Amino acid sequence: MLFNIVCFLSIILSSLSISVPTCDGISESNQCSPNKECGCFYRWDKKDDSGICGLTTLRCSSMIPCSTISKTCHDHNSICIEHPLCDYRSLCYPLDKATDEICPSWNKTSITTTSRPVSSTASKPFHPSCDWSSDSNTVLNKLKGPTGLFLDDRNDTSIYIADSGNHRILLWTPEQSINNPISISMKETDRLSYPRDIVIDKMDESIFICDKGNKRVLKWMKDSKISHTIIPNIECESLLIDNQGSLIISEINKDRITKWEKINSTQSNVHVIAGGYGKGSNLNQLNQPRNIIFNENDQSIYISDSANHRIIKWIKGAKEGIVIAGGNGQGNGTHQLAFPRGIALHSNGDIFIADTSNHRIVRWTQQAKSGTIIIDGDQQNSRQLLSEPFDLIFDQHYRNLYVTDWTNSRLLRFFIDGMGNCVTIT
Repeated sequence: MLFNIVCFLSIILSSLSISVPTCDGISESNQCSPNKECGCFYRWDKKDDSGICGLTTLRCSSMIPCSTISKTCHDHNSICIEHPLCDYRSLCYPLDKATDEICPSWNKTSITTTSRPVSSTASKPFHPSCDWSSDSNTVLNKLKGPTGLFLDDRNDTSIYIADSGNHRILLWTPEQSINNPISISMKETDRLSYPRDIVIDKMDESIFICDKGNKRVLKWMKDSKISHTIIPNIECESLLIDNQGSLIISEINKDRITKWEKINSTQSNVHVIAGGYGKGSNLNQLNQPRNIIFNENDQSIYISDSANHRIIKWIKGAKEGIVIAGGNGQGNGTHQLAFPRGIALHSNGDIFIADTSNHRIVRWTQQAKSGTIIIDGDQQNSRQLLSEPFDLIFDQHYRNLYVTDWTNSRLLRFFIDGMGNCVTIT
């Protein structure tokens, strides 16, 4: 059967005027040629490993979708593949981008085949300057005002969502069907009220929840329906756990960031580590701090200083912060932000920001004076456009960007538009 399928593909390809190299047993998306820009693409049915070896630099938007029913291409010089760099959509790949001249086979340039690389191009983190598709996949849409996100990095596709308006925490993985996430259950007495954020302690896999409506932080033990309040009477907004196991909280009503040590004991030591000098716009002040993230490289904290329309970097032990994005008043210019919330840090130091009131996602490179709009939106409840994006996270390899689209009550996934203008980070 395998021989017949391979022969069938060979007959199709030989009937064309284009000589097309095949993958010859190489795994999907792996480099299949001495040309590092060539990768293996399997046919849509994946019945065999005889896919084509072609350029990975084509934009997803430049390829026409395959016929929905027959999975064929109207252009006979194209073949239907499931593109691993385009969210595995069925797309018509142009065979003139998969020729022996562009992607020569290994045996034409090497004496042995032992030098073939085995690492997947798709497994390397992509550079932040990659082009992002303006289209998105709706991962979940039966939500109500979703807010915080947390990626369990033990499994880069397990995402926890604070489904705030439904007063619950959800766990979603791609193995589950769309709109069928797992809801984390609690006792009646531990009912949540507008949970804002969530974080997991890697040491004991316990879950911490910013239960904002109840003005408390809860600790929920793994594989248990029992939780307990570890911090009462607090107006939390965002949570993180640093590399020492301390819980860090943004307190929006007190315009400060606090660090809670020994959070597993009955009494915690608390320290103000950012802000705490009253509401204001000076560099030692904050004004409605929202989301916070931790940079393990220098142990600094990034803060979305929302009402100051800026992102602040606060170095450990510093008395004041450093403005790294915005800070030029509220506005929609590329040098401005408007009530930003979510922040995602790329491995090279660039940051992606949920510019909430501008309904867009922007990228700021290090020491830049202005940002680049990655994903745009408007105030309408459009299927394609954002409306008040709240939080955002990358997967481990920076291939997918997940965004809580707050007003539209959904979780979206954006992906890199192929590999056009894009390089992997080695």
